[in-house]
Amino acid sequence: YPVQLLVTLYVLVSAIGTGDASYRPALCVLPVVFAGAFLQFEFARKTVSEPKPSETMYSNVLGPRGATAANVALAVIAVGALLIVTEPWTLSGGAAVLLWAPVALLIAPIYGAITFLRRDGEYPILPAVLFILLLYIVLIAAASTLSLSVG
Repeated sequence: YPVQLLVTLYVLVSAIGTGDASYRPALCVLPVVFAGAFLQFEFARKTVSEPKPSETMYSNVLGPRGATAANVALAVIAVGALLIVTEPWTLSGGAAVLLWAPVALLIAPIYGAITFLRRDGEYPILPAVLFILLLYIVLIAAASTLSLSVG
């Protein structure tokens, strides 16, 4: 994870340095998008309903319900940070729809959490994978169709 954070910061600083993006305070929140999305996937991957003392699982420390809450909270943080960066409320039409789409993506981690809490075993990984994958696709689409450099 630290490598991902460094790469994100490098790309962000490089984009600002080359003029591909203009600095604005909201861009400082961009690493939170990637951190939240990635960590929600990590929490999903390492959450189980029965403690495994021999393994370092988040659910061993937080308990299965605590790890589930953390998973959903991290997804909400990622989406909230993305909304701060992209400011979809300032746009209209297709651009606004694209930038509001991450809110709908929260269905995936919420579904995963509900599914996990209703049964024993491992946390369902597919909703976490779908969330991070679709969030990154929205990010790529937004970056390729919109200029995130707002005065």
